[in-house]
Amino acid sequence: MFQNLTRSKIQNLIFLELLSYFKSFKIGFNLVMSEIKIFRIIGNYKKNHKKYLFRKEVRSLKEEDALEKVLTQITSIGIYRRQINIQEIKEISLEESQDHLIRELSE
Repeated sequence: MFQNLTRSKIQNLIFLELLSYFKSFKIGFNLVMSEIKIFRIIGNYKKNHKKYLFRKEVRSLKEEDALEKVLTQITSIGIYRRQINIQEIKEISLEESQDHLIRELSE
């Protein structure tokens, strides 16, 4: 069945299958799913004398958890937390989200 497919196509098929599998559980976990919010965090950091602007959208239960997740992602590229300047943390609706993966997981 998978003989003519590339590795990335197989991974995409598996991802879509898992996504539909987990969506089927959404009916049973409405209380848990309703608590998860989407946050947009905007900020900047300096690296090699250049200033970079970032905008991240994450799903989390609390604003503090969302901030921690974003800081962890950004510091993974060799930036210290003290070099990161957070400008805005905002809870957004599903319609405002521009991240395709977040929209799919939140439906």
